[in-house]
Parts: sequence; structure tokens; C-alpha cells
Amino acid sequence: MNKFKVGEMVKWYLTYADVNIVKDSGIGVIIKKEMIQNPYSHVDNQHKYEIFCNKLNQKQWFVEPYIEKFNMEK
Repeated sequence: MNKFKVGEMVKWYLTYADVNIVKDSGIGVIIKKEMIQNPYSHVDNQHKYEIFCNKLNQKQWFVEPYIEKFNMEK
């Protein structure tokens, strides 16, 4: 799925490696997008996104569902 664009503001979630429990989250901006082959799924192509995470003050790679569109109207 290709629903995020470079320059878009998103909400990101970091999870523990062995379980899907969120250990941190924040807001960031997508700075790069790449297509990858997921070896664990029948889906051929997946996007990964490099995001500058404001809270961490660093770049980090994420895939869906660990990012979502940021809605400032909440």
C-alpha cells in the first residue's frame, strides 16, 4: 500500500522486538521511502519509510502498521 508521501507528518510507534507492545511513540516527518520485498508474506511489495522522529531527534525506519497519518484536529 502506498498511502504515505515524503514530507508528510506521521505518528510513529516503536514496539518491543518479540511482542507487539508499544514502548514509545511520537510525531515525525517522512524523509525517504523505499520498496522492499517482505519474505514473511505473500504480498509482493511493501514500503518502508525513513522518518525523522522529533522526540528521539534521530532518523528511524518504519513499516505499516507502525505509522499512521497525523491528524492535528484532535
